[in-house]
Amino acid sequence: MSPAGNHVKALGLILSFRETDIDQLARENIQVRKCLESLGFEVQVIEFEASRYKQSLCAFLNAKKRPGPRLIYINGHGGETKTGQPSHRNGDWDSKVIPWPTLLDLIGSAECDVLTILDCCNAGLAIASSLKREHIKNLHAKELIAAGAWGNTTADRLAPAVCEALQAWCKNSVSRQAASLFRTLMTIIKRMRDEAVREKLKSLKEAEDSHRRSADTASRLRKKAEDIEAKKEKELEKAMKGLSLQDPSATKPLLRLDKNLDSVWEDIAKQESRASEFKAKVKESRKQLKEIKESHPQPIHIQLNSLADPWTLKGGFYGVGGRKNRGGSVGGDY
Repeated sequence: MSPAGNHVKALGLILSFRETDIDQLARENIQVRKCLESLGFEVQVIEFEASRYKQSLCAFLNAKKRPGPRLIYINGHGGETKTGQPSHRNGDWDSKVIPWPTLLDLIGSAECDVLTILDCCNAGLAIASSLKREHIKNLHAKELIAAGAWGNTTADRLAPAVCEALQAWCKNSVSRQAASLFRTLMTIIKRMRDEAVREKLKSLKEAEDSHRRSADTASRLRKKAEDIEAKKEKELEKAMKGLSLQDPSATKPLLRLDKNLDSVWEDIAKQESRASEFKAKVKESRKQLKEIKESHPQPIHIQLNSLADPWTLKGGFYGVGGRKNRGGSVGGDY
């Protein structure tokens, strides 16, 4: 780390794919980049498709040319290669695949403090492989915040949470350590999850109420149709006993009842159609509610080098609004 008093900009990196089947990937990268730049980070972007992306990553991590802490944001698909190796990829099995150990070797050997935020499904697999200490070559801090454990999906919810957490953390944190950023991130994710669950529960209840009302209305209309049918039978019996069916005065009540019955059946069809639509909405809302609960990020934070000091933004880092942060003690953190 640079001595306090030197003016050092923290360096940020967006490491991602240019071509991917994840529609929101580019939007998330822009969102994170703008957030970091607004906080005083000098941000670079490296695409995995580049033929020399490893050299570019090594240059970014070169502390001799640029001292100071690094923050790397990586997104894409997370999973395994066909040989079971944890990896990053941009699409299906025939797509561009980046083995996580390859990245970890480069990051682990960097002569600077590095915090990596891994925004992908199954990020816990990278955590597991990161515990092999041979990847860590020195006593510089190497910490990892992963979107979730093995088997967890993240949808598109981590990037906005990371941006909000970074803003709050840079403004309020005293220690400026990765651990405090992680605590801030967890607080925000819980709030976002609770808000999403409440909103979905509200829409679920509305759909259930609407389905119930439409079904009840259809049921009442069916009872009304039965009553009209019964009246029609009586009128028909009356006409057959006392009058000729050719007599207009005898058929007039029957025609009126037929017309009413047709109208009721039309209303029944409409209400049953609405009930069917709301039933489908109920089913979809329940499915979405389950997805929110299961796919919301459940981040994990790990310090890969337990012998190193914590990853910290200190010294002359320029924080929110370009104000110089002169560092602080570990205690009393956000």
